[in-house]
Amino acid sequence: MNHRPLWRTPLDETMKRAVTQLRATGFARFEALQSKDLLGLPLECFGPFTESWERLDPDEWMGDGGTYRRRRFATFSVEGGSIARKPHQRHYQSRLHNQLNGGVDRWFSPVEPEIADHSITHGLLSLGTSLAYRITDTAETHWHAEMHQFRIEGKAFERATPTPEGLHRDGVTLVIMMLIGRRNMLGGITGIRDGEGRNLADLELASPFEMVVVDDRRLQHVVTPIKPIKSPESAVRDALVLTFRPETAEPDAPALSRVRQDEGRFRAREIQKG
Repeated sequence: MNHRPLWRTPLDETMKRAVTQLRATGFARFEALQSKDLLGLPLECFGPFTESWERLDPDEWMGDGGTYRRRRFATFSVEGGSIARKPHQRHYQSRLHNQLNGGVDRWFSPVEPEIADHSITHGLLSLGTSLAYRITDTAETHWHAEMHQFRIEGKAFERATPTPEGLHRDGVTLVIMMLIGRRNMLGGITGIRDGEGRNLADLELASPFEMVVVDDRRLQHVVTPIKPIKSPESAVRDALVLTFRPETAEPDAPALSRVRQDEGRFRAREIQKG
């Protein structure tokens, strides 16, 4: 699908402030109305989009053994005004960026086609690449983007944290964290820290479509655990996370490929011994 490249259009005041703040501090917050205005979409678009969070599948790759997270995943190529979904693929992070769940190829259920193609998704992909382009002062116009739909369900007897890996970077250029919905919930505060872990901001996303944008090259982030206000009903926090890096940038090398290389070297030694 083709969109007008946002980096080639004049910036409105909201975008100007966001770019200025990202360059100055490394992060920017958008209130819900600002997010909706930037996307420029009618209100009736938002209901069907948020309803898809009711259809997420369990995350079966939790290193802490938790059962509190559901998710779906998709990847995109964004070049100029063109957005194309890539074939479904594994999600990999090195242990440098995710000490809890990193170091393995993780396969999640794919984002539903109608959500991947939704005007909100495409609007956010265009927004993210526009911001990444402007804060890096690069000639890069071809970006790799990843989309993560998350639901965290907090129960009285289980610690439920949106970022079980703790304070971290994602190893990309830019991260968008958008609240989709919350209910019966305490906690879920988004913490922004500098490279040394010093506190820059603690932000509560309280309304659907509030979002925080972070320059992942400079800053780290974390979200505090959630718990229910009233038991036995669960606390629920729905979020959308989008990450952006240049298509030409080297992603984290897959663990599986290293295992196969080690197996190949082992077999070669055994043949030589024989």
